[in-house]
Amino acid sequence: MKTVLMFPGPSSHIAGALSPLLREGTHRVKALLHQVDAVSVAHGWGLVSPLLVEPAVKEAAPENPGHLWLGYFATSLALFEKLRESGAGFDVLLGHSGGEFTALTAAGWLDVSDAAHLLSLRYEAVLRSELPASGMTALEAPLRRVEHLCGVVDAGSLAIAVDNGPGQVVVSGFTPALERLEKVALAARVKSHRLGIPSAYHNPILAGAARDLAAATADITISRGAGRVYSPQLGRDISTPQDVRELIGATLITPVRFRTALRDLYDEGARVFVECGAKQVLTDLARAGIAPGVRCVPLLPSRLAADQVAQQLSGLSELQSEDASQRPAGSGVSGRPVVGAAADEEPLEETQDVAPAADGRGPVPGGPGSSSGSSGAKEPSSVSAPASVSSRVPAGDGVGHSESELREMVRQALVGALDLPPEVVEDDSELTADLGVSSLNQTLIFVELLNQLGLPNPQGGFNMAVYRTVADLAGLLQKMERET
Repeated sequence: MKTVLMFPGPSSHIAGALSPLLREGTHRVKALLHQVDAVSVAHGWGLVSPLLVEPAVKEAAPENPGHLWLGYFATSLALFEKLRESGAGFDVLLGHSGGEFTALTAAGWLDVSDAAHLLSLRYEAVLRSELPASGMTALEAPLRRVEHLCGVVDAGSLAIAVDNGPGQVVVSGFTPALERLEKVALAARVKSHRLGIPSAYHNPILAGAARDLAAATADITISRGAGRVYSPQLGRDISTPQDVRELIGATLITPVRFRTALRDLYDEGARVFVECGAKQVLTDLARAGIAPGVRCVPLLPSRLAADQVAQQLSGLSELQSEDASQRPAGSGVSGRPVVGAAADEEPLEETQDVAPAADGRGPVPGGPGSSSGSSGAKEPSSVSAPASVSSRVPAGDGVGHSESELREMVRQALVGALDLPPEVVEDDSELTADLGVSSLNQTLIFVELLNQLGLPNPQGGFNMAVYRTVADLAGLLQKMERET
């Protein structure tokens, strides 16, 4: 059971929430806050740490750019330091947008000061580009649907900036184009909202700023990191210092393929996803974008939960210890790098063992990150036989339908049931990730197809979540036809 540490991006800080961590006398947390403050002051933004450690009764709006671009960075590193001290292990570090540089810092590829300086230069490069007014809009729809809406607007500046999962895709572009997109989304009954990010990040219109950033950071030292870091923007692991350089050059213009990253790591055996940052945005995305049953642990979901970080980490360590006792000899989690410490000269050897599937144990005990109750996670849908199924097409003639015919039937059923544009439903469209099909709707559509084909419901029930694409579902129907 592999564990993924997820590092969020801008706005993922909570005013005053780090105060309990400092009360526990963590010298390394104080030292890293001092380093981030020094970089922020050097860029003319003042101190960042007071926003994070001084008591606050409500979430304060950022007073300067440093709070937005360095507040989340310092928060995540402080929580990572507490996780390291707790003894909890991890297998993969995964950053979201600017959080990729936090992950690289935690793994030892970048020094704390250098990474904070890089994030500051990243903002300043965009500011110097002097582009027309631009921004980012989040839409509550799967990728294919959002691509269709952007095509309707047909504005050259619009680009898919972030694919978070079946329930959220972020589009960036010039403000007039975003306004038209929001009107089209409203007409299509797709909810949208403008983000508080002050430019069109992850968009080719920032190519000039990307070149400036690469030039401005050419002298930043990149060490050989320890542990595994997966980059959603590059779509692969960070393996060499050149990979880090490539990410720096691409960070402003390439999309964040977070949904794909989550799915890839899940397919490798990741079952525990820990949000190493404030709030619980990434853990909510993991619950919605992967299979049901994953363990999602937000370390600091709210200011009121700040006193429970140690308890949450203790529960995570217990879960991992229990899992480790059941692993074959020789397996285990990877080493834990120290924030800002000198990295090894040679990369660590990656463990190749395959983690066992989720074993059905309960959520991580202790604290608001438990995945029961308010998590919203659902069990895999299954189909069990009802009393009777009406037959619309006689079966048993020994012929059956071709695979192409069945795929077309599945497409038409999805289009009719979900009011989807026909062109977005393709053979490899994932029902949940691409089309936003809920487990309940998938079951209802499947039963309707059984009725059309005159097939009996499967006896004993089975897991519908296994059939992820249009082609998968058509293949299942063809198999059932042949066996009937």
